[in-house]
Amino acid sequence: MLTRVFIAAILAGLVGGIAFATLQHFRTTPLIITAEAFENQAEHSHDENTTKTKAPPEHGEAGHNHATDHEEPKETTTQSESKPEPKANPEPWGPENGFERTFYTIVANIAVAIGFAFLLSAASLLTNIPITPRNGALWGLVGFAVFSLSPAAGLHPELPGMQAADLFQRQIWWTACIAAGVIGVALIALKNTAPYIILGIAIIATPHLIGAPLPTDHDTQVPAHLVQSFVVNSLFVNAITWIVTAATLGFAFKSQKLVEE
Repeated sequence: MLTRVFIAAILAGLVGGIAFATLQHFRTTPLIITAEAFENQAEHSHDENTTKTKAPPEHGEAGHNHATDHEEPKETTTQSESKPEPKANPEPWGPENGFERTFYTIVANIAVAIGFAFLLSAASLLTNIPITPRNGALWGLVGFAVFSLSPAAGLHPELPGMQAADLFQRQIWWTACIAAGVIGVALIALKNTAPYIILGIAIIATPHLIGAPLPTDHDTQVPAHLVQSFVVNSLFVNAITWIVTAATLGFAFKSQKLVEE
């Protein structure tokens, strides 16, 4: 049975990943490229301003010594000066724009969608609630709400060039938000009584009541309308990916005779 679950999850992840990559290529990638142009422009302007504001070297004292002494300075080479200057750290590798970037993006998206499918499969096995062609889309909506929508309410998707809080603090809050969502949804779905529903909602809301870590500086060169469009399109792409992956998983489970309908 585990082998059939594995095969079904891989198939669903492939379909969901292709849908993810296609939507991302047309909906969010152009926004990312535009934001990168604003980021590069801001960095170029900052470098120019830094160069212009550097103080000129002082020549008065050196010129006086040269004029009065009339002696050529002796060249002295110390052991520290004879050593070659350390090379600057090379820039981190990144795929080139075009085919290479598109290829790696597709591979990453398929891997993410396969991860979604395995999460859904594990949830189905643990709760003993089968994923079928009929309820697959609902499973996808729940997965989207827990893993994408709820965290985005506190930490919205970010474009290059945007300010962000400390990475470690964001990771802690994101993990706590996901854990709260899983526990809350499990209580609501499995118990389905008023006290547990209220408790589940309270658990889901707790990270948001505490508040996500936010940057102290909100200065950015990225236009507000570009940020808003990216947030909306990112959530849309994630929602479709979750729904397509879960619906395909329902059909894959049926084809593997893991469920009957």
